[in-house]
Amino acid sequence: MKNVTLAIEEDVLNAARKYAVKHNTTVNGMVREYLTRLVKFEDRAAEARQRLKELSEESTLELGSWKWNREELYDRNVLSRHEHSPLRGFEEPGESDKKTESD
Repeated sequence: MKNVTLAIEEDVLNAARKYAVKHNTTVNGMVREYLTRLVKFEDRAAEARQRLKELSEESTLELGSWKWNREELYDRNVLSRHEHSPLRGFEEPGESDKKTESD
């Protein structure tokens, strides 16, 4: 195994040490585990992308003359770019006051 030197804020290191003690490990062990998982995740993601590419190239599916239609894809009541649903908290200033006054 190789040694690595890290520069880390003192308060972060202290918190990491406390966490490590609670979880019966070390900061070194936590960093090693994190990097191992990160690399494995990246490797698995790359393999999945490669397999997906292979499957798409092997596919024999024929869609005929059918094509995606933008209107059908977006066939729903959509607000324009400048309109916002009040359910999302995008009321115009003062609109929420008007609603409570009239209720």
